[in-house]
Amino acid sequence: MRVVLDFQACQSGSRFRGIGRGSRSLMLAMGRHLVERGHEVVCLVSEAFQDGLEVLKAEIIVTG
Repeated sequence: MRVVLDFQACQSGSRFRGIGRGSRSLMLAMGRHLVERGHEVVCLVSEAFQDGLEVLKAEIIVTG
């Protein structure tokens, strides 16, 4: 199964608190769980939010 996870909520100013932090934790855990079970996971990010984008990409790759 192919699953798409939208990480845009993790790119705003709240990425270290509130919705952003919770979204990041949830998405990373879901992605890891799905990959371990053989599913394809596609992660969406927005290039419009450059602040912290490279860190987020690295975090997604490391946990995936």
